[in-house]
Amino acid sequence: KKECPFDDDFVAAVELTLLEGEDLTDAQEDFLRKALCKSGAATAQLAQFKKLIMKWKKSPEYADDFIRYLGVAASIDPQSRSRFGSNDSSAGTGGTGGAVEKEETIDGYWDSGDVCKKRGDFQQAFDYYSRACDGYTLLRGPDDENAVKMSSMCASMLHKLGRVGEAIAEYRIALEKKERIPTMGPSDPSTLNTLSNLGDALRDHREWEEARKVMELCLLRKSTAPALGDVHPDTLRTVNNLGNLYFTVFKDNEKALKYFERALKGYEATLGKTHPSTLATVMNLASVQYTGVKDYGIATVLFERALQGFEEKLGKNHHNTITCAKNLKTCLRTSGDLDGLKALEAKYDYL
Repeated sequence: KKECPFDDDFVAAVELTLLEGEDLTDAQEDFLRKALCKSGAATAQLAQFKKLIMKWKKSPEYADDFIRYLGVAASIDPQSRSRFGSNDSSAGTGGTGGAVEKEETIDGYWDSGDVCKKRGDFQQAFDYYSRACDGYTLLRGPDDENAVKMSSMCASMLHKLGRVGEAIAEYRIALEKKERIPTMGPSDPSTLNTLSNLGDALRDHREWEEARKVMELCLLRKSTAPALGDVHPDTLRTVNNLGNLYFTVFKDNEKALKYFERALKGYEATLGKTHPSTLATVMNLASVQYTGVKDYGIATVLFERALQGFEEKLGKNHHNTITCAKNLKTCLRTSGDLDGLKALEAKYDYL
C-alpha cells in the first residue's frame, strides 16, 4: 500500500489557498509534484485535491489538466530542456539525447503548456511547448502537424514574454510549414491564426509596413476561407487591427474609418449591438472622429453609445466603462459642452 502523501495540515492549507481564489505557492506545487511522482494518481487525497481545484476554477477539465501538469512537472526539468536559449548540450533533441519519447508523454507536455498558459506562467508554458515540439519532431519528423502547432505556440509564448524578434522568426517557420503541409494549407484556421499573430508581432516590433502587408494578406485569406468568411469574429479582429494600424501609425483617418466601419457592421450582424467587441469598435470610431477628423459632435454621440453599452453590459466600474467615460469627458471639454460635462461628472464620481 502506497504511503499517503498529503497530511491534514497540507490539505487544509491548499483548500484555504484555493477557496480564497489565490494561486498555489511554489512550495505547495513542489510538494504536490513530488507526491504525485511518489504515489501516482490512485489516492483518496488526490481525489480530494481535484475537488478543491474544481471549486477553485469551477472546471473539471482544468482540474484534470492541472493534475497532469503536476505529474509531468515532477519528472522533468523543463527549463534545462528548452529548445531556445538553453545551456543543455541536448537542447534541440528534446533533452533526451535524440531518444524518441512515447506519444502520450509528449501529449502531456502539450497539456502542461496549456495549463501554464492559462495560469499566466508563459515562461514555463514556453518550456513545455518547446519540449512537445521536439518530441513530435523526433517521433514523426519536422513537418508533423502537431510539431508545427507546437512551434506556433512557442512563438506565441515568446511574444508574450517580450522576445518579439525571436517570436517573429518562429512564426515565420511555423507559417511556412502550415502553408505547405497538405492537411493544413493557406486557408486553414490554424495557418491564418499564425499569419495574424505574425502581423501583430511585426506591429509590436515597429515593422509597420510589413505588418500592414501581412495583416492585409491575412484579411484577404480570412474573408475567402471556407471556415471563416467576411463577418467571422476572427476576420473582424483583423479588420479592427488594420483600422488601428492606419489610425495610430499611418495617420490615415479615411482608411481607419473604412476599416472600423466595416468591423462595426460585421460585429453588429454577428454579435449584436451591445457585445463588448461591438462597443469597442464604436469607441475606436469615436476616437478617429475626435482625434483625427475633429468632428466632436459625431465623436460625442459615438462615445455616449459605447459608454451606455459598456455600463449596461460590464458595469459602471469596469475598466472599459471607465476608459470610455474619460474619453467622453475629454471630448465634451474640448467641444465646450459644459452642461454635458457637468452631468457626466455628476454621474461618474471617478472622473
